[in-house]
Amino acid sequence: NRWLQFDESYDCVVDFIVFLLSDHPGNCTNLNIYTRAKALDVMHGWLVKTENGAMPLVRLFNLTFKDSQSGEIKHLPKVLPSLLFHIYVDVEKTGSSRQFYEKFNIRFHISTILVMLLTDSSCTMYLSCIMRETGKEYFIKFQNLLLNDCTYLMDESLILLQKIHRVDYSKQDHHNSTTPEQHHQNERQLISFMQLSNVNVQLLKLLITHNARVWVREEIVGRLAGMLMGNIKHLSGVRERKELVVRDPLKYHFDPKQLLSSLCESFLRVIRTNEFKQAVAQDERFFDDSFLPTVYNTLRKLSLDHLAVEWGMIDLSRHTLASDPYACIDVDKVPDRYLDPIMFTVMRDPCRLKTSPGVRVDRATIKAHLLNDPLDPFTRAVVDYDRDVESDKALREEIYAFVCAAHSARQG
Repeated sequence: NRWLQFDESYDCVVDFIVFLLSDHPGNCTNLNIYTRAKALDVMHGWLVKTENGAMPLVRLFNLTFKDSQSGEIKHLPKVLPSLLFHIYVDVEKTGSSRQFYEKFNIRFHISTILVMLLTDSSCTMYLSCIMRETGKEYFIKFQNLLLNDCTYLMDESLILLQKIHRVDYSKQDHHNSTTPEQHHQNERQLISFMQLSNVNVQLLKLLITHNARVWVREEIVGRLAGMLMGNIKHLSGVRERKELVVRDPLKYHFDPKQLLSSLCESFLRVIRTNEFKQAVAQDERFFDDSFLPTVYNTLRKLSLDHLAVEWGMIDLSRHTLASDPYACIDVDKVPDRYLDPIMFTVMRDPCRLKTSPGVRVDRATIKAHLLNDPLDPFTRAVVDYDRDVESDKALREEIYAFVCAAHSARQG
């Protein structure tokens, strides 16, 4: 903190931090993610733990540094978002036996910094730079990993809340008992997971609010719909909410009203797109006739009237998708070769995989798979998307003709 009292010292330290965070070919730190993570830890500390409270983020506006590779003078706002997104992706595999948990700690710092930059009124320059990154290829990998984290952390947090609920209200039996040691371990884990869940859900909401279109890409829109609806349903259902009641929710950083509000805000931003409407209506796990009215009633009970009003205007009835011949087709009556072998849905854009001769898979499915695993799901050979995946136009036209005929017959 004493260093930050002098502009010259501050600028020098920022130069060093940016150098550690960067991933230039000549920078040896790109071989050690922990060094870069520690630099993030320091930056996170500056922003949220200074002696006088949060440091004014506007100070970051005029900060410049010298590019260690080109020698060019650059402005921090133009490079920091890119660095943060890249590290979020890179930390997925650290090579450590504890990498699964270590990545969450590193990503917590990244998400916290991004939330601060997106919410501080003095950081409009950062907002424009962050939005510029959303159009780049690697940002899709970031989106995929953020959704992975939100899904896992929320699932685990809700399971732990149910376990603690049973202990708090003495609902255990000999088939489902928790020892004091297990209970304390559950509490510690819930505190950690809930903090991570809160900041990730908030970051997701902010990114969707500023640019919803990039979240309805074919390879992620289905997973986004499932994650949002699953958690909204769990936090709004009468029976489900009762199972999440604990004696001291603040102890675990659990604020169900705020969490539900953030998830619903994200849902309301993307439901304006046709792609997301179709993804929601086709998700038979969570979408049914009771989904919308149940959430609406819960929002009213929680006095979230501004969200309830907008929620009440949503129209997701099945007939709104009647113009899409793929939407309501009965897959039991579809020839097997028209179905995606992984998702068992009718293929819209069947593709050949050069690494799996004879196999056809939907383009959206293989793109989503390759975001998490670079190997062929059938032969485990390495797949280069641009080289090894190509459309089967003849089969696509054949499927489309079949679907249109079935759709016409159904319409009478």
